[in-house]
Amino acid sequence: MTSMQGFFSLALLAAIAAPGCYAGPADIAELPDEGLTAGDSAASGESSGDDPSGGDPSGDDSGGCEGDDCEPPAGACADGVIKVGPSPLRRLTSAEFNRTVRDLFADPELPWIDFSVADSKDGTRFDTNAEIPDPTIVEDTIAAAETIAAAALAPEGAFVAGLDCDLADTACVEPALRDLAGRAFRRPLAADEGAELVALYEGARDEWGGAQALEVAVTAVLASPRFLYLLEGGEPVPENTERPGLLRLTDHEVASRLSYFLWQTMPDDALFAAAEAGLLTTRAGVEDQARRMIADDRFAAAVSRFHEQWLELDHRLADETYKDPELYPEWSPALAQAMRKETKAFANSVIRGGDGKLSTLLGASYSTIDGALAELYGVDAPAESFDVVELDPGERAGILSLSGFLAAHAHADEGSWVHRGLFVRTEVLCGSIPPPPPDVDMSVLNNPDRTVDPACAGCHVLMDPIGWGMDNYDAIGRFNLLDEDGGLAHGTVEGPEHLDVVGDFAGLTDLSGRLAESEDVQACMARQWFRYATRRLEDTQADRCTIDRLAAGFVESEGDIRELLVEIAVSDGFRYIAAE
Repeated sequence: MTSMQGFFSLALLAAIAAPGCYAGPADIAELPDEGLTAGDSAASGESSGDDPSGGDPSGDDSGGCEGDDCEPPAGACADGVIKVGPSPLRRLTSAEFNRTVRDLFADPELPWIDFSVADSKDGTRFDTNAEIPDPTIVEDTIAAAETIAAAALAPEGAFVAGLDCDLADTACVEPALRDLAGRAFRRPLAADEGAELVALYEGARDEWGGAQALEVAVTAVLASPRFLYLLEGGEPVPENTERPGLLRLTDHEVASRLSYFLWQTMPDDALFAAAEAGLLTTRAGVEDQARRMIADDRFAAAVSRFHEQWLELDHRLADETYKDPELYPEWSPALAQAMRKETKAFANSVIRGGDGKLSTLLGASYSTIDGALAELYGVDAPAESFDVVELDPGERAGILSLSGFLAAHAHADEGSWVHRGLFVRTEVLCGSIPPPPPDVDMSVLNNPDRTVDPACAGCHVLMDPIGWGMDNYDAIGRFNLLDEDGGLAHGTVEGPEHLDVVGDFAGLTDLSGRLAESEDVQACMARQWFRYATRRLEDTQADRCTIDRLAAGFVESEGDIRELLVEIAVSDGFRYIAAE
């Protein structure tokens, strides 16, 4: 089928170059019957701008603007006005591709494709795949489509068995092909699309026979930009002709956003049915589906992926992660994978199986571990691997005290003040630290002089003292007292007085307790989940009202993560896009 590769490549590149792929911020008066709360009071503070860390080095979160520049335009948060930031076109991630094809063919045994090009993040912690594809990505995609098509169309497979007819018979194959393409594209198939697909099948059939022709047609579906990209054209809001700069996502586009946000895969039959019935143009309809989906086991994939990427375990805790074998002979790729599995299982135990509160995620003194991790934690191994085990509350409190985060944010031979402190400053408090100058000496790892050297202190005083307070944990996250008298490491959170976690703390569990109760942390986590849901950075001006309302609602719910995700799903920034 190599003769078709040129067609696939051109189709992919044409989709990227097509108008409407990237859009700027816009606002529009909102439909009066949807019941959105655009006029509700917003939480104080600013949303971040284009800086991926989200604010200024002090943690002030002004997004780099000053004075009146930080205020939204007049009327931007007024009753009945929606304003959203730009939404770049993005490609399915490798995990989304693999989960989607398994659901599309109802075949969990389809091969898992390992793409040679890693998913890109484009300024966020989360996969976005918003770049223009290079030839390697195109070739990878075509090869993946061919592999999946061949496996899914095996004679003994469910798809071919369901046809139960001559594969050279158009009357038999056409309905199945049209149905498959419609579900793959996550919307009703246009008449010309169906005709082109059938023509492709018939042309291949005349040359190679029915079975090969079906494989060619299915490969074309899986290599199509309509499958590989989350295409969002939106629709005008006819009642608001004075401000045409905003588009409401169609029902099927909302269904697709919801499914990849909450499940990491394509919509199921119930979500497709809701879209077909026109139920997803209203806040209530979206909320009903979001709550249903959060209660579904498939929600586990989103919980796992968010925390794995937010904590940077996806690249900092990989099979090739190196630890000094003389100091840590127990370190191995298997232990690294166990740490990643522990973190995901713990997050799911809180959000899906527990109270769903951020305070529990950041403060609970239990985890879900296997025998190797039990030895590292100094507790008895559970009867079943990755069962819940109580840990010493003096040593462990929440997800930042688990071995995965601590090992990922460490050097090969010791913990890292910079990496651990930087993470808390930028990803838990949503502050910002600029990158180090190009001529900095990186050979000295934990260097106390950096907080007093005028050339370094401006940044390092905001992160290193946080990392000091985690010095009881070594490079693989094992707890050690600092001296024979039972010393705990002490640290400090510097910053403006308005931050509610500023001050000295004794050990990581003390810090975790403060973070667990912090409204500033809740506001930051609302922002992080919004970034994950939309796979983009929030716009300082256009998204400010949405971000502030999400933060205020999250605080009001006492940090209920499940409620936060519902509020994101019904928010303006999720259901609307800016026009070109």
